[in-house]
Amino acid sequence: MTLTEGVGKAYVSLISAKNRMATFFGIYQMVLDICTFFASLFAGLLWTYYSFQAPFTFGSIMAIIATFLFIVLEKNKS
Repeated sequence: MTLTEGVGKAYVSLISAKNRMATFFGIYQMVLDICTFFASLFAGLLWTYYSFQAPFTFGSIMAIIATFLFIVLEKNKS
């Protein structure tokens, strides 16, 4: 999270209108925090009802899928 937080905020500052930047930062942070809450809840449910390895396995699978999508979408972009 620490490695990507600055990049996300820089991106928000690039795409937002200068007179509404604070609003965009607020919306960005709110969405990020809500998603973090539900991700933690889901990981806790996986841990409780399946095994302690389930959240890590799920996270690994999602990272592999995201990497694949980034590669495919980047190639289709040009």
